[in-house]
Amino acid sequence: MLENSIEDICNYVHGIISTHGSAEYIEIKAFVDVLPLNHYPRTYPFASYVINVQGATAGHKDMRDKIWCVTIPFGDYSGGSLALYEAGVVVEKGVGDVIIFPSSLFTHFNLDFEGIRCSLILFSDRHGDDWAEGRNGWNEFMVV
Repeated sequence: MLENSIEDICNYVHGIISTHGSAEYIEIKAFVDVLPLNHYPRTYPFASYVINVQGATAGHKDMRDKIWCVTIPFGDYSGGSLALYEAGVVVEKGVGDVIIFPSSLFTHFNLDFEGIRCSLILFSDRHGDDWAEGRNGWNEFMVV
């Protein structure tokens, strides 16, 4: 199963987030702490992940992302630095580097690359707050 393959790196990211961003950590994990059947995703405290293969996008903001996005590049490639437009920063990232940034606040994109470039992205959706706060309106009808 793919999730087993990313478990170690997700645990590493969990350690970083829980140690260095305690207030944000509490907000991000609020949704996954109340998932049905006490399910905890391997990506904890994040609810979701995506693996990009040869991904290249136009500059964009992920308006639905909650607080932070984590990107971890891997593959056999050169180039592909992460550009954060409003910050005026280009992050030279290598295989296995962990980059954490607020993807809803910064227009971001990767520069050109050569080779096979992939990335693991961890994120949570802002709409998870509706579930965490009132179970999307079903809290009155749920029995736990």
